[in-house]
Amino acid sequence: MDNVTHAFVGAAMAECAVPPGALARTRTVFIAAGVVAANAPDVDLLYTGLTEAPLGYLLHRRWRIDAEEVRALYAANCRVRAWLQFGRVPHVANGSIADLRFEHPIGQNFTPMAIETGGSDCPSFVTGWELPRHDVLADSSDSR
Repeated sequence: MDNVTHAFVGAAMAECAVPPGALARTRTVFIAAGVVAANAPDVDLLYTGLTEAPLGYLLHRRWRIDAEEVRALYAANCRVRAWLQFGRVPHVANGSIADLRFEHPIGQNFTPMAIETGGSDCPSFVTGWELPRHDVLADSSDSR
């Protein structure tokens, strides 16, 4: 579905760029170029399977974030709540949480934090900031 959306956006942007009074052929060229340009980021699909890890993995950056899992961790784990004040694109995998803005979640990156279960040692110096994605992470009944 991403490619269809990219194609529509590329065509719409090209339509806006067509000069007034342009020939039909010019319009067609603009729209074709817009569709191709909008889908250019997905060219990685062609070479991802041809390269070995980790290069193939890095070239094919299509991670899914499980909002329900992050929301459950936010509700149950005070350390994750503190981490989420700074993490903007949280990714949970293999017992840790990392920010996808910085590198990939399975390699070296300065944002990963092990998710500890049990224990009650909550961070004592936590800001009162509203979470960057409070709309996604908080329950509607949450008053934090």
